[in-house]
Amino acid sequence: MIKKLKGVLIKGYQIASGTAPITPYKDGSIKLQKPFFQQRGFCMKGLYLATLNIDIPNHEFTIIKPTYYFDNLKWEKDFPAETFSIVSCTLVYKTKQYDVYIYYPHVETKSDHIQKKSTLEILSPFVDGITYGDKVEVLIDTKNISEFTKT
Repeated sequence: MIKKLKGVLIKGYQIASGTAPITPYKDGSIKLQKPFFQQRGFCMKGLYLATLNIDIPNHEFTIIKPTYYFDNLKWEKDFPAETFSIVSCTLVYKTKQYDVYIYYPHVETKSDHIQKKSTLEILSPFVDGITYGDKVEVLIDTKNISEFTKT
């Protein structure tokens, strides 16, 4: 079942894009991870080398069946290996739909830059005109990711 979630674009840590004032990855973590993901079958052609951080207030998410799963991936020599789940979904901005992916570095293997439980990090093509505070919708398949409302 496809579920529509309303969210807002928020500013993240800017580590994925490499635009943070202080970052261990000047080219961005996504650019560095890309060849490792592609070697394992995740084609990132057409995806912008950054993430969109979508906050969906009062919600938390659990990945049930990722589209891609990379366990114990050593993508940077100076940092420990991480585990990633990638889940295909759809982003709706204004009236346009984009095929996108939820990007989830598992918190148990990540030492820093943990997102709020209500925030989805999205890998997407370049979305022209989008800016912090813009409202978006994320369409998820409930067989791949579950969400629950926190009260």
